[in-house]
Amino acid sequence: MAVNCMHCGAVLSGGMAICQACGRTNAPGGRAQVVKRLRVMAAGMAAGMKTGGSVMADPVSTGSRNLPAMCSYLVLPAVAYFFVEPYRSNRFLRFHAIQSLLFPVVCVLLVSLALLLASLSALLGWLALILVVDACGVLFVVLLLKAYRGEAFRLPWLGDLAAQQAGWK
Repeated sequence: MAVNCMHCGAVLSGGMAICQACGRTNAPGGRAQVVKRLRVMAAGMAAGMKTGGSVMADPVSTGSRNLPAMCSYLVLPAVAYFFVEPYRSNRFLRFHAIQSLLFPVVCVLLVSLALLLASLSALLGWLALILVVDACGVLFVVLLLKAYRGEAFRLPWLGDLAAQQAGWK
């Protein structure tokens, strides 16, 4: 059903609130309502520019991407994010997915080095092992919380590599 302008009678295309023929607003609440909607849209676009993302090209909104980013540190979702379309094109989620795949690799390497050190010097090696395991555990929790809060927390070297692979600068 076509909607007509209440001022000039022209047909409004796609439910537009502003008539293209006469330029008047047709929304309930008039011009103030349209201006309010435009301000909300502009604020959303500005928020997208601050995070380095494109609001129009980002199918996963800012609010709904935090939980998937946190879940990417559980490894299996991180792999899925490379193949599932709404997540694959989101640079924020790709960053967390890549960092979440690199982080356990580094933790395993550090634990292996601590075990090697433990074979050389029992006391020093076991202290190093305890420190490495505790540090990896605490850092894992920090990464989960930062991802859930919507922050792109970059680990030294790993974060830069993940950002580069995700297409961030």
